[in-house]
Amino acid sequence: MNDQKIPLTVIILVYNEEKNIERCLKSIHGWVRDIFVVDSYSTDRTLAIVEKYTDKIYQREFESFANKFNWALTYLPVKTNWIMRLDADEIVIDPEYFFVELKAKLEKDSNVAGCYVNQRFYFLNHWIRHGGYPRKVLRIWRTGSAHFENRLLDEKMHINGIIDYLDIDIADIRQNGVSYWFNKHVQYARLEAIEADRLNKCECVYRDGLDKISYKNKQKYYKAPIYIRPFIYFIYRLFYLKGYKDGIIGVFYHFLHGFVYREMVDFNIHKNKLRNLLK
Repeated sequence: MNDQKIPLTVIILVYNEEKNIERCLKSIHGWVRDIFVVDSYSTDRTLAIVEKYTDKIYQREFESFANKFNWALTYLPVKTNWIMRLDADEIVIDPEYFFVELKAKLEKDSNVAGCYVNQRFYFLNHWIRHGGYPRKVLRIWRTGSAHFENRLLDEKMHINGIIDYLDIDIADIRQNGVSYWFNKHVQYARLEAIEADRLNKCECVYRDGLDKISYKNKQKYYKAPIYIRPFIYFIYRLFYLKGYKDGIIGVFYHFLHGFVYREMVDFNIHKNKLRNLLK
C-alpha cells in the first residue's frame, strides 16, 4: 500500500455488485485520495462490502448510466484535481505500476485534460489477449472538464481540452457467468438498436480522434447487409484480429460478442423498422 496517495478521486456506480465490488475496491484502496460509490439502492451485500473501503457512499435512482454519472460529476463533493471512472466489475492491473505512471503523467503535463488507458477483457477467467486488445477507454480527466453524452448505451465522455494516451491497464473481469451475460446482452441489444438508428441519423456527437474512427467504423458496419454483417464481423475478429490465438475460450468469447450479440441487435433493428412501418 502506498503511503503517499495520488491526488485522484475514483467514482464507481453500483447496483447489486456483491460478486465484483470487493475485488474492484481492493485494486485501488490505499492508492487514491478518495473513493466515491454511487449506489442505486442495491438489495444484496454490495453496500456492506463497500463500507469496508470507503464511507463516501451516495444513492441515486438509475435512469441511465450517463444520467447517473453526470449527476455524480455535478453533486459529489470532489476535492481532487483529477477524477477516474472505474466500473464495479473492473480492476486496476498492477496498481503500483498503474498509479506511479499515472501520477508522473499528471504531474508532468499540465496541458492534459483527459487520459485514455488500456482495457483488458477476461472471459471465464481467461484474458482475451487477441481480437481487440488493447481497447482504449477514456477513464481519467481533470475535474470540471468532462460530461457524458446522454446515450442509452456506449456512453461517450466529452472532454474540454487535450487528451493523451497511457499504456497502463484496467481489466473487465465480471464474475456472474454466461447466463448473466445472455440476460444482460438481451437488454443491451434493444438499447443498441435504438442507438444504431440515432447513429444513422447522425444524432451522435463525436469529438476526439478515437470517437471519430469509431463513428466511421460503425457507419460502415451498419451499411452492410443486416443479419450477414455479424458473421462477417465475427470472422474479422477471429482471423484478421487473430482471436483464435486464445483457443476455444477465445473463439467462444468472439462468437458471443461478435456474432450472437450482433445478431440480437440486428433482430431488434429489424423489429423496430417493422413496427414503424405499421404505425
